Amino acid sequence: MSAKLKTAVLGATGYSGLELTRILHRHPKLEKPVLLRRNGSHGATNISDGNQSDASQADMNLADVFPALSGNGGYPLQALSWPELQRLGVQLLFLATPHEASRSLVPEAMAHGLRVIDLSGAWRLKQAQHRAIYNFQDSDAATAAELTDKAVYGLPELHRDCIAGADLVANPGCYATSVILALAPLFRRASSIGSMELFRIRSRECRERGKNPRRARTLFRWLKTSRRIRFSDTATSARLWSNCS
Repeated sequence: MSAKLKTAVLGATGYSGLELTRILHRHPKLEKPVLLRRNGSHGATNISDGNQSDASQADMNLADVFPALSGNGGYPLQALSWPELQRLGVQLLFLATPHEASRSLVPEAMAHGLRVIDLSGAWRLKQAQHRAIYNFQDSDAATAAELTDKAVYGLPELHRDCIAGADLVANPGCYATSVILALAPLFRRASSIGSMELFRIRSRECRERGKNPRRARTLFRWLKTSRRIRFSDTATSARLWSNCS
């Protein structure tokens, strides 16, 4: 029997992190995940140097945040420390963190030899003009550009093989997933479909999900205008099915 994969979840106290933790706990090929907390406001994350202990934080448990977990064996929380993750043998780090936090944490995690699956939108968008909506301020622009190119768009229905060997997976959002999976079969049969009209999807006032909701940025910016796609003379269909980005 092959050894089980050791994972960690940063942001386990958020809603996405909680659901992810439940999934990982049930997975037959994973060890019990290491649960990490985010400290500070607006997604700021305090990182321990691995040489200090905080007795007041040592006995924190995810069940303290979500009482529904009480009585299920315990879900201890600890501060993020790169040396500690290495000591524990963590191989894969899940980031259930805000976009800005993930953007700064991924280069550090990968520099420490970790593979990363990021649940935010920090590494999904390849085109700078689309990514500009986040207004990221990368401390190392060259490294950020390299990782952006390297990131695999984590939609297993399309990119299963690429995901398996990826060092960085940008997990897709729910809205994008619903649109991509609906359109993908049409693009796959491009040769038998002449053209299709993509109508404008109007955004409305809504809020980002999570414990600290903010006014959502414009949804589906890439479908702002109504236009007709000719499947026979566009490279989009080929890229959708062959490119892992």
